[in-house]
Amino acid sequence: MNIAFSPCGKVVAGGMYGELRMWCAENLTTLFAIPQPQSEEPFALAFSSCGRYLASGTWWQEGMEKMAIKLWDVASGENITTLWGHPTDIQSLAFSPDGTLLASGSFDGTIMLWNLKPYIDP
Repeated sequence: MNIAFSPCGKVVAGGMYGELRMWCAENLTTLFAIPQPQSEEPFALAFSSCGRYLASGTWWQEGMEKMAIKLWDVASGENITTLWGHPTDIQSLAFSPDGTLLASGSFDGTIMLWNLKPYIDP
């Protein structure tokens, strides 16, 4: 559904039906295939400028009231935190240059700014 290269170009992330997948772009092998609940399938993707973090935003499905934005550790594939707020599809994500803020844009036209300082090592 979406694909993003890490800033160094060594990792590729893809949001697929039922999973978030990361590949090594150098040798074309899968690094992680992380199953996602149907209600949290990744749609929007963005890497932080340092390449240590990946944000994924979900696509709206019937019955959902809030969409999930997940922050991932790229090295381990671990979900660091989940942020909730938008009532419709997360269509775009962008990190600030220092990686401490995440901007998210939703289908309904809203933009939210998320403080990531409590969750990351700057």
